[in-house]
Amino acid sequence: MKYDQRMELETLGLEKVLLLEKRKEVLEDVFQLPFLGIGSNQPELLKTFSNSKHPHPKIVCHRGAKTFAPENTLSAIDLAIGLGFNIVEIDVRQTKDGVPVVLHDSLANRTTNGRGAIKKMNYADVCKLDAGSWFDPFFAGEPVPRLEDVLAHVKGYLEVYIEIKEAEPEILLELVQGFDMLEQCFFWCEDVKVMDQLRLLNKDVRLMARRYDFPTLKDAIERYSPQVIEFNGLKFTHEELEHCQELDILSMPFYMGSKLSVLKKLIDSGADMLNLGNPELIKKICTSTNHYLE
Repeated sequence: MKYDQRMELETLGLEKVLLLEKRKEVLEDVFQLPFLGIGSNQPELLKTFSNSKHPHPKIVCHRGAKTFAPENTLSAIDLAIGLGFNIVEIDVRQTKDGVPVVLHDSLANRTTNGRGAIKKMNYADVCKLDAGSWFDPFFAGEPVPRLEDVLAHVKGYLEVYIEIKEAEPEILLELVQGFDMLEQCFFWCEDVKVMDQLRLLNKDVRLMARRYDFPTLKDAIERYSPQVIEFNGLKFTHEELEHCQELDILSMPFYMGSKLSVLKKLIDSGADMLNLGNPELIKKICTSTNHYLE
């Protein structure tokens, strides 16, 4: 974990404890604590955020639980599952030989030990990259996952928000349909041609539209007939959320910050989902008696 991330968590009062424990009586005592989440090879023993008694929207982990693990990796996705969240957002690009892989940037430079454009590399080269050491030596050797790896990993545990950075929609849809996960995935791409192509390929595909790309909510809905509408932070009205509900469209504000006052307002907004850069802070708010308002 990066130093500045550790400092931020400590400032917010989030403590980290590593515990190897299997004794039932000890675990029962641990379960009484207001913990964020526990990683275990026996998940049936654990309570998670998804089982919280507090009403809350579904939580989208942006690039996985990237505060604690390198973004867009299976480790970050594992943590999202272990923390009891609902949806993971991933970024998909395609290699030179047509393999969809999960990486945010067009270049491998920032989040791997490699250099150069992913689209100019064959998968045989991409799978040799180390996508973890830049984050922390603990994650050395973490691979760049394929979309196929992510779908296999999360099926039955998480839904997937697939942001298409640069990839052929036919290949992506074929993979999602092959895993029988069309209902558990939704797509967005900045390229409108890709969005249109997805809808043409399968009328039942779930698409997201960004409200802030259009003058009005009506314009966004008419353009894409989406199943999900994304709003920018708190820049939405109660009437817009109600209109989405009337049309059976899921509302999803996104917020990459860490202000607890903003997160509290988002939780209480009535939105269906929250796309968050720091999802680990949600449980702190939900388990607080004063909601940590600033």
